[in-house]
Amino acid sequence: LMAEDGIAALARALPRIVVAPADPSARRDALYGAWLCGVCLGAVGMSLHHKLCHVLGGMFDLPHAETHAIVLPHAAAYNAAAAPDAM
Repeated sequence: LMAEDGIAALARALPRIVVAPADPSARRDALYGAWLCGVCLGAVGMSLHHKLCHVLGGMFDLPHAETHAIVLPHAAAYNAAAAPDAM
């Protein structure tokens, strides 16, 4: 539930931040979403996506955020059949 709410909050916030970077409401939603997702990450083992990013980043000295952004759609596609409701 926390992961889904975190993703939803980020999905609502990020397009609004692109249009109005100083919008306090959009920034509040983004911070809330990031906090929820961070709590989830701290409470569970590493997912396929995160583990791949850390291995690739460590082996090839890749930038953290950009590596996550590039790997995410591939990891989501791989997991889609196993968790269709989440997708």
